Amino acid sequence: MFFVTVAPQRPRIEYNASHILPNHNITVRAGNTAVVKCISRYGNPPAKLKWLLGDQELVPRGNQTNVPEADNNRTWVASSVLETSVEKIQHGRILRCVAIHESYPAKSQSIEVRLDVTYPPEVRLTGTPTTDIEEGKDVVALRCITDANPPATVQWRRSNGDIRSTEESFRLAPVNRKDSGVYTCQASNNVGTSQPLTDLAPRIHLFSVRKLISAETSSSSGLSPTQGLILYVGLERLKSKGKSGAELRWPENAYAPSIREVGPDKVVTAPLFSPVRFNCEADGNPLPSYQWLQRLPTITPTSDETVYVRGSEAQLYVNNVTYDHQGDYV
Repeated sequence: MFFVTVAPQRPRIEYNASHILPNHNITVRAGNTAVVKCISRYGNPPAKLKWLLGDQELVPRGNQTNVPEADNNRTWVASSVLETSVEKIQHGRILRCVAIHESYPAKSQSIEVRLDVTYPPEVRLTGTPTTDIEEGKDVVALRCITDANPPATVQWRRSNGDIRSTEESFRLAPVNRKDSGVYTCQASNNVGTSQPLTDLAPRIHLFSVRKLISAETSSSSGLSPTQGLILYVGLERLKSKGKSGAELRWPENAYAPSIREVGPDKVVTAPLFSPVRFNCEADGNPLPSYQWLQRLPTITPTSDETVYVRGSEAQLYVNNVTYDHQGDYV
């Protein structure tokens, strides 16, 4: 018996009823199933077809089909259909159909196409401060890093709805309490939009801004001390769970602290071993903290000043006055 072998044409790939040229893309959305067909024509016997994604062999849907060519029934059309679920991680990977035939010089020929996997944006925020920053001095630089295909457009919005930036990076230079608000970056492409702000609770960090404010009052009397407070105006800090928002919040209606009243008098004289009480009334939002300092008289003009911390409440109690308690209280 005489048997004639014929090398098939190079295989080709069809997707959505269209011929895909070698090294071109097959575009499919992540999570969807791609149905791809490989065809090898005019071979005798028919070529054996197999599929590879990278180096991994894939199993096609059913067996390959072999039918005689309509215009030459001594040769064959071999076809194989692949159904594969496509994931984001497969973006950019090479899909190959290999035709194996003894009449090929190298015993096989293949065609390669690239998976173009589209997916909606995923957002990651960087640059959120992890330490205190000083109002009016420090710079906050936030960056909204997006992972999307096709590339996404970015919008930075403030809690009042204003668009603050359409760039990936957003700066507050320097940071100020007027910058208070919830900031969120959202990214969009033709596949979808990143997770909305309303789904991010609690938001990612609160920036902690601290400013030191000194408030003092003085008296012209010879022995009077200076009554003062070291008051802190600060921002709270929250733990973060979200991925695409940042919150910078100054307390509502915040204002710097001020001392309203210090008493009982500018000069207080107390008998030895008696109790004495000092009062300090201050106002501020958020509520100020207090610290009472005792400054001891210096022996000479060049002597170092000695200071003791005597209390951290609005009222200072001295239950048993001794000479050690004599001095200026601030």
